[in-house]
Amino acid sequence: MKYFLKFTLFIFLLTLVFSCKKESQVVYQVNDVALYQSAAEKRFLKSETELISIAYSDIFGTSITADLLEKIQGPYIAFGDKATVIDLIIRNFLNATNNQIPGNQQMRANIPQFVIDTYLNLYNRYPDEYESWKLRQMIETDAGITPEMVFYAMMTADEYRYY
Repeated sequence: MKYFLKFTLFIFLLTLVFSCKKESQVVYQVNDVALYQSAAEKRFLKSETELISIAYSDIFGTSITADLLEKIQGPYIAFGDKATVIDLIIRNFLNATNNQIPGNQQMRANIPQFVIDTYLNLYNRYPDEYESWKLRQMIETDAGITPEMVFYAMMTADEYRYY
């Protein structure tokens, strides 16, 4: 009995010594994201989940819900022509009344900045000189071009499918 009491006391003290530690403070930092210099650097195809989720967040400025993602993924997975389904999904997103893309007046108020912001938002890179000039020229010379058209054209391009 004497040894049992000593052993129990030893285990209790051992547990007490190793179980009481001061909690360490952990600080998480956000890493800077490197922008692509050109479209040629993008080599990885987005999965259907990534493509739909990213398109939704680019247009609505918020994350897609799991229920909506599952509802949209069904036809995407089932349909053979993925480009057609992505076309329909993006059109549907752009036609929603609660989308967060700039309005026509806002786009036309500062076309160069709109072009830069759109490239950064959708392609995660700055436009090169030709891309910037060509898109600015198209918007300036054709009053019928809307921000929805620009977003649609850029989001259905092959570059948008890669990261």
